[in-house]
Amino acid sequence: MITENFEMLEKLIESIISEVQTTKFLYLSNMVKRLEDEFKQYGFRDNFDEPTKNILIVKLDSFGDFILLSPAIREIRANYPAAHITLVVNKRIYPLAELCPYVNEILPFEFESETNTADIPTLMKYILSFVKEHLWKRKFSLGFDFRYFTSMKLKHLLMLYMSGAQERVGYISEAERLYTDNLLPPKENNGNALLTHPVLNPKEIIHDC
Repeated sequence: MITENFEMLEKLIESIISEVQTTKFLYLSNMVKRLEDEFKQYGFRDNFDEPTKNILIVKLDSFGDFILLSPAIREIRANYPAAHITLVVNKRIYPLAELCPYVNEILPFEFESETNTADIPTLMKYILSFVKEHLWKRKFSLGFDFRYFTSMKLKHLLMLYMSGAQERVGYISEAERLYTDNLLPPKENNGNALLTHPVLNPKEIIHDC
């Protein structure tokens, strides 16, 4: 159970969800602007004495993608040997992930619907309930999203941002286009707004392994 009252943060996110239900559109840049002050008020943006004490890894897709992720989890542990690492996975993946030796905590998350416009408010409600119960108490200083295909990427990025993680590292939403040499300028309202460190180059790293 959480030991701190995050009531105002929860209410602000709920109001954003209600607006998405009405407008049928989620303005990611605007959401970040509105939530940053609230995250600061609750200490999520403080300069921590141990800047890598709590690390979050979000991986909500299926079996093959999780297996590809495992070398990256090992490298995160090697770089941050003293950190408490929390891994959030798809509920179906939990039996495969539960004995992972490189993390301290594995949490299953269940939301199976695709994140089309109609599903986004429901997805955000699920994530809000999850982060309130499991993640806000950690006040993560660093978080990773390894999803680089656009399918299901919003689910990963919303989880990463709504967790309150101070530094958020992930592939930009256009990363997969590097393989087709058709890289377009980042769109204003895509998931890049939810990252503090969007990763694009070099081309060779745009993969979980």
